[in-house]
Amino acid sequence: MQQAHTSRFLNYWLHLPDDQPAEHLPLIVFLHGSGERGDDLALVKRYALPALLEKQPNFPAAVLSPQCPNDTRWTDHAAAVLALIDGVLQAHHLDQARLYLTGFSMGGQGTWYIAARAPRQFAAIAPVAGRIPPDPHFLTHLCDLKDVPIWAVHGKADEVVPCENTRNLAAALETCGGKVKMSLIEGADHVETANKAFAPTFGLYEWLLAHRR
Repeated sequence: MQQAHTSRFLNYWLHLPDDQPAEHLPLIVFLHGSGERGDDLALVKRYALPALLEKQPNFPAAVLSPQCPNDTRWTDHAAAVLALIDGVLQAHHLDQARLYLTGFSMGGQGTWYIAARAPRQFAAIAPVAGRIPPDPHFLTHLCDLKDVPIWAVHGKADEVVPCENTRNLAAALETCGGKVKMSLIEGADHVETANKAFAPTFGLYEWLLAHRR
């Protein structure tokens, strides 16, 4: 069941499976794209993982889906997201060794950026169609992710956020000794990339949940 919450950090949905206790569950954090910003939490459920949870209330993980305020980006709220994650982990006694971060478009960018701020917290990350973060210091911290399992997904026909963003980030990490699992989806534009990557048949969720810190 997804329940809406308001914190001093960010508004968010929190999904806890209907059929099992929350204690010791893994936690997947999902960051939405720019079209879902604001103060209407219903927007966050429009697609991807939050939409899937409406149909799969027994999804086998806790899922935290915060909402980014209007006229800002996830890169502006890294500290708030990390504080929210910490609060949810502790309040529900979730498994801190099985914490995962994923997101689409602006949320994919946020996934790269926030994970680089706290690389030792995440067991695995999956940025989807993410643009290179604008912070001029970001690339100097990218190598901090070299030991974090990463599955980066992008559509080859994406004209909103060209797939060169993902190619370049993966190549930069490989120069540090990191390994990135990269899937470039043939013929997929921006929206199709989200539809395919977050579909239950794509395998993203199973891949994330297979990792432990």
